Amino acid sequence: MLMLLLGFGPGISSCTYQPYAQGERLYLSQCADCHMDDGSGLEQLIPALAGSKFLLSEGAEVACLIKLGAKDTLVWRGRTFYGDMPPHPNLNATEITNILNYARNAWGNQAPPIKVQEVEEVLLKCKR
Repeated sequence: MLMLLLGFGPGISSCTYQPYAQGERLYLSQCADCHMDDGSGLEQLIPALAGSKFLLSEGAEVACLIKLGAKDTLVWRGRTFYGDMPPHPNLNATEITNILNYARNAWGNQAPPIKVQEVEEVLLKCKR
């Protein structure tokens, strides 16, 4: 009975289970101003993350882009995106991993989870 009162009963946790809740919160606070809440991006300025084969195929390698930002134009699927992506130097490996796992599994995207250790290894190799 105590377990039910504390919310550990059968079925209760499955109704509220959100595997990427921290990633969603971080995405909404760090990324959504540009990439939009629904991952749709902004026309020619900012690429969409919803349905993004780049995001899904690059895996942990995207961590450098999040951490260091970008100051280049990006050509993707025949479209050129102009504009800088700001760096997020204060995000740690766990936070970046959570953002990546959220974005890789939101808006219809489906990808296997990335591990924090993978992101840590990639971040050690990032170069500006």
